[in-house]
Amino acid sequence: MTKHPPHIFGLLLALTLAILVNTFTKAAEMPALLGLEVPDFMLLEAQGYPGFRKISVSRHNACGINDIDQTITCWGWNWTGQSQPPAQAKFLEVSTGPKFSCGILVDNTLKCWGLDDAGRTSPPKGKFKAVTVGVDHACALNNQGKPRCWGESTFYQLYEVPEETRFKSISAGLKHTCGIRLEDDTVQCWQADLYSGADPPKDVRFRTIRAGTQSTCGTRLDDGVLTCWGRPVRASRKLPNLFDKSPIDVPLQSISDGCGLTSAGTIRCWLPRKHLEASPPLFEKLDGSCGIASGSKALYCYRNDSTSSWKRVSKRKFKEVSGGSARCGIRADDSVICFNLLGRGSLEVTDDAYRNIVAARRFACAIRKSDSRVKCWGNTELPETQPPDTAFDSISAGERRVCGIRSSDSQIECWGRSGIQIPTGKYSKVLSWFGVCAIREDKTVACWGHQRLANVPKGEFKDLSMGLSQACALTLEGELICWGEVVRNFKPGP
Repeated sequence: MTKHPPHIFGLLLALTLAILVNTFTKAAEMPALLGLEVPDFMLLEAQGYPGFRKISVSRHNACGINDIDQTITCWGWNWTGQSQPPAQAKFLEVSTGPKFSCGILVDNTLKCWGLDDAGRTSPPKGKFKAVTVGVDHACALNNQGKPRCWGESTFYQLYEVPEETRFKSISAGLKHTCGIRLEDDTVQCWQADLYSGADPPKDVRFRTIRAGTQSTCGTRLDDGVLTCWGRPVRASRKLPNLFDKSPIDVPLQSISDGCGLTSAGTIRCWLPRKHLEASPPLFEKLDGSCGIASGSKALYCYRNDSTSSWKRVSKRKFKEVSGGSARCGIRADDSVICFNLLGRGSLEVTDDAYRNIVAARRFACAIRKSDSRVKCWGNTELPETQPPDTAFDSISAGERRVCGIRSSDSQIECWGRSGIQIPTGKYSKVLSWFGVCAIREDKTVACWGHQRLANVPKGEFKDLSMGLSQACALTLEGELICWGEVVRNFKPGP
């Protein structure tokens, strides 16, 4: 069998399944998957294995539909419940990932289990014929072959989904999703501008497709030959600026999550979020996919559904907004409301007056006006929701930590599941995600905790924005400068 370069398939397969043979009933019947190459892996899923109608294999776990009764048996890792399917339920399709699993029941509706966070196990209603689970998101094809996606969108997986295009099959990876179009058997991926694994060959027809971390493989329709594209990307340590010049040709007043506000209140984006520029109201504040409209103070959030447009989400007036997964805001009366905290509907907090609202996937925090202490809501078992008894001027919520600037000495203090050491000094703004970046008192920028953010630009800055492996800052004149991971096919907006 032809050997393929391991760098293409390492993140795609992760077939160190190390199957725990005695963990589940069907485990002893499964083949030793260790060391399988991509073609074997894809054929195993496509053709099945004795005892199962269909199987789905993830990094350290797998699920199969039993041949006799159409129930699902899963084995391998089960740290989020991804290997605990509903008992006695009968399925037509199954797909499993490292955090959650989904299947199509015999009535063609969707059922998911595993990590119940950010809507992962809350699939859309309706009739479906195919389902695919990535790491944090999933997609399914309805009976017309049109994709519907749900779950976490840290990598913008749920943006720009081609919901009107019809597909024969679909596959979700870590950061992108690809499908084989019904009309011509060619592959279409979304988030192709940012991630190399989503940049398929042109005019090539495919029989099967499988998306990975930053790689994608498919078997060609004409000759069955395996074709792969994409590769791991590495940080650039030579050029701190991701662009030859600023990707935005007008001065910006503030920046957040790949987009900025001009002095006129219009949105300009440089990450693949150009859809946010489509017919929004004029904003005075913007965070993520939500903003506060100028004049009316109304809260708008972008809905990536069949309408794909900005929607007013409340009739009340707002002062602050956090447009992450929870979509939280502080109203004109200083009360807090979150519209999607833990995917369980809205949460209102009216017991005190608050400022500086921040929201992550499983919690939200704000600063009480009365004593400048931090209060948090959501999954209160997380250490991120247990702040120190200290007064803070401002806070920022990241993936595994919350950081704030103390009122007493303007130093940064962080808490949560991922500790980080911040040098002593005075700071005016802090942002936390996988790493931490801050603006010092002298208006220079520093970053810690992520080697790809280490090459910060020199100069004076007035605002910061962070992504997973990139950061951007605004000069005092409003020019945008970005640094961090250089990604192939990175195409900033005009």
